[in-house]
Amino acid sequence: GLSELYSHPRTFILKITSLPEGYPIGFIFPKNVTANVAEYDDRGWCFCEAAMANLVKSSNKVVDLGKFSGSPVVVKTSSGTEHRADLVGLL
Repeated sequence: GLSELYSHPRTFILKITSLPEGYPIGFIFPKNVTANVAEYDDRGWCFCEAAMANLVKSSNKVVDLGKFSGSPVVVKTSSGTEHRADLVGLL
């Protein structure tokens, strides 16, 4: 199930921990649906997702897209080699 996907040591987890600037202004929702503006850490599923992923994965397999600035970052591989990568290089 999902717990296997999130906790498997060879899968990547992409977390989106921040909402788009100005959200929910400009977004259109179906009738009777309101925007969920709760912070990432205050959402039950997000907490579960992060807990399962961080249980067994190395930190370079859990990517927080909310912290991505668009600039290259230094990534350390499991062999200890460091290299610069943009977001595409992380995936």
